[in-house]
Amino acid sequence: MVTVAKQQLFKTHQLEVATLLFSHLRDRGSLWLPEWQNIPADSLLKVGTMFKGRSKSLFVGTLIALAYTIYIIGYMASTGDAVSSEDSAEAVGTGLAMLLILPHVTLTVVGTLFGVIAFFSKKAGFALTAGIIWAVAAATFILYAAFLIPSIVLGFVGYTAQKKLNAAS
Repeated sequence: MVTVAKQQLFKTHQLEVATLLFSHLRDRGSLWLPEWQNIPADSLLKVGTMFKGRSKSLFVGTLIALAYTIYIIGYMASTGDAVSSEDSAEAVGTGLAMLLILPHVTLTVVGTLFGVIAFFSKKAGFALTAGIIWAVAAATFILYAAFLIPSIVLGFVGYTAQKKLNAAS
């Protein structure tokens, strides 16, 4: 009972701090959009409105996949410089490695896009598609499969949760 009261107090305190911050920024004119000047601070800063009718596990899985996607694209971009090196053996080896990892990266990016679409559109089918594509991406390059396992599991859990949320509403 005590932890529930603490959680409620923390949420109330979060809302008060966010409301004060928003009001301060609005009054200073520091907000980017001028149409925000007429919106009351309480209406924008409700705790939990982002997840209303949306699966939190799908959000976390997509967030993990997005972080991994950014990492793997950055990794590929940084190793792409070695292809233009003067050592031809190094260039051939790097080119082959890039060619082997390309299907994995492509499927990971497509799966992440489906995950983002699934979260914002509240469609369970897109969440299932994202989970399947992440599983195929993990199968195409087993060495990096461990980075996608949390996204795969949370994608399928998010699919079932989103399906239940859609049926309830």
